[in-house]
Amino acid sequence: MAMTREQLLAEAMALNDTDRELLVDALWRSSRRAQAELDQQWAEEAERRIDEIEEGGAQAIPGDQVMREARRRLQR
Repeated sequence: MAMTREQLLAEAMALNDTDRELLVDALWRSSRRAQAELDQQWAEEAERRIDEIEEGGAQAIPGDQVMREARRRLQR
């Protein structure tokens, strides 16, 4: 019978520190393929946005202005 996520997490948390670190490392390495794909998608999106700005279809906003607006919205 397969374990539920909760059971699997409980089993993992019961491991000693060294074994938990090995497990985390193995899981992280196994997810690197997905991360590489995500990195590629972000690179393509960044290029698309740069092109849009250079073609005049979008306007860049200074970072300090963006941060002020974000803080204002979070204070609501």
